[in-house]
Amino acid sequence: MATAMPRKDRLNYAPPTPRSRLDAWQKHFELLYASATSLSVSPDYHALHDMWLSLVEGMRHLSKPIRKSAISPLIDHLPQTFCLLCGCCTKAGIRLADVTWEFFPYICPTCYRKPCICGSSKLGIGGPKQKDEKLLQRYRRKNGAYRPDTIDDYVRMFALIYHNHPDSSSFVNIYLHLSEEVAEVAQHVREIRECKGGPPLLQIQRNLRSEIADVFSWLCKLCWRIDLEWQGFIPWIEEQGLNSRTTKSVRGPSRITDFGLNRQILLSSLLLRSYRNGCPKCRMTPCRGTCGQWGSLCATESD
Repeated sequence: MATAMPRKDRLNYAPPTPRSRLDAWQKHFELLYASATSLSVSPDYHALHDMWLSLVEGMRHLSKPIRKSAISPLIDHLPQTFCLLCGCCTKAGIRLADVTWEFFPYICPTCYRKPCICGSSKLGIGGPKQKDEKLLQRYRRKNGAYRPDTIDDYVRMFALIYHNHPDSSSFVNIYLHLSEEVAEVAQHVREIRECKGGPPLLQIQRNLRSEIADVFSWLCKLCWRIDLEWQGFIPWIEEQGLNSRTTKSVRGPSRITDFGLNRQILLSSLLLRSYRNGCPKCRMTPCRGTCGQWGSLCATESD
């Protein structure tokens, strides 16, 4: 009987670390689940359709803890949601890091400010249109030095842009926005499958990239809100110099000095806890293929 190859030999790829780039996480999931779709080939929209349905189904694992104010199952299921998002990007032939910077170049793509000043409403008539490509291109060049690198850097960027946004003030509001963006991606995936090609297809593909970036932004805001209320992601608070009156409005210690680095809840830490040693369900690297699309069957109602 043949001896099983060591995990590192079968994967032939070093697992991510807390300082790994967002691209490295997407590649890690691609290799972990032996994806047949590479970023270098044409998108597989049929596979994307099925995988996005898995992500939609998995949204219940976020809604239930939010409804019951249960932090532990919420942070347990965030990594799988992120994993499925990366899988959908791979099936769509896009890099999550690139598409996020394309539409969020260190500013809000509606009011073009950091922090955001438009709140939950769109700009009125007379202002620049939302996600104007020429304006976004200008800000990509201007803010290139501030482009995020690690997954935690992206969460911090969205915290800096939207920390005063009224719809980022509660888990319920964030989840409602996240669900809205997930549904909009589903719409564009269906439109792509029905489209015959030509200029309409190019516009739908841009819309798809835009909405995937929006999904990631609200997922990051959810992570930020968790850390804000449960003593994590404190470096951005210290950098902003928020006063004691502001910090008292959230749960937990009232003084910034009460927050210890060893008590932070970082998205990278949650991902490493779930995926560094293989698929969370079968504990194999790569996954043995019985855990659903990119591990979509890892979470169950009994979790």
